Amino acid sequence: MLGIGVSTYNDHISTNNLITSIKQFTSGEINKDYKIVVVDDGTKNQGVIDNLKDVCKTHGVAFSQNSENRGIPFTWNRLVDYCNTDIVVLFNNDIFVVNKDWLKHIEYFLTQNEKIGTVGFPLIDLQQRYDERSWGDRPGHVGAPVGCCFGFKKEVWQQVKNPDGSVGFYEDLISFHEETFLGFRLSEMGYYNYMLNWPPMIHLGSQTFSKNHELAERTIDWSKWNKQEYIDIITRSNIYPGHWKNNRIAWVNSKGIETVDRMAFSRYIFAKYWNVLSDYDNPAIPVHKRVVDTIPKRSIKWLDKNMKECEI
Repeated sequence: MLGIGVSTYNDHISTNNLITSIKQFTSGEINKDYKIVVVDDGTKNQGVIDNLKDVCKTHGVAFSQNSENRGIPFTWNRLVDYCNTDIVVLFNNDIFVVNKDWLKHIEYFLTQNEKIGTVGFPLIDLQQRYDERSWGDRPGHVGAPVGCCFGFKKEVWQQVKNPDGSVGFYEDLISFHEETFLGFRLSEMGYYNYMLNWPPMIHLGSQTFSKNHELAERTIDWSKWNKQEYIDIITRSNIYPGHWKNNRIAWVNSKGIETVDRMAFSRYIFAKYWNVLSDYDNPAIPVHKRVVDTIPKRSIKWLDKNMKECEI
């Protein structure tokens, strides 16, 4: 059995649409050949939660809710644990599955090739047609697949131990580079990450964790971090406009709690771990050159759009 984990926040409609598409385009019987698990990341609106529970009950899939908003990597780790299957595919709920045999493609790739870290799918939006020229005629070796839909083996995921004590996805990142961090760590360990060239998924555009402005902030314990270093890094960054820097670098919220922008701080954690603070605005580029580009080429096997076995 394979596990399909769906992360959601403050939204039952998109979750229903995704699960419906999964069931329509996935071979086999749900809860016999594959299972679906849904985790909500601490939605406060009880009406949304009640509707989400009804959706999951109607589809016959498992549902759980975080007691509070904990961020994407925490939710992904819970989904992996709840699936408790050898292979896990993670979806944010802003995806539509539109091609049959999608699960066979990723299962084949993960089981027929050695040292696979993570594997993702090509994405198109609702207005696009799939263009082979954009994705090529073979899977591509990458630092990490796009984080809204990708899969891996649980035995590989659980080898990654993070500075905050979490296993798998680095939970303290909360909302930036969570899939990239895992991919780079796996690359360090000699694993290969890939993007498949087929089949594509419909992506609605980063909607899963952008339903509430409160998710833009995080409280911070400065005894664990270098506050002045962080302020200096953000001040020098070209990403954020000057008026934003006036009150969004580090502040005390209405409850008297130290607060930072959670994406800016996650980027800081990522860059600090990899010792690329000087490249804060694009920290993945130097790390990719260091741990991904240096991995030797090798042969891979995959299934093309006609389910033909290919090797190169």
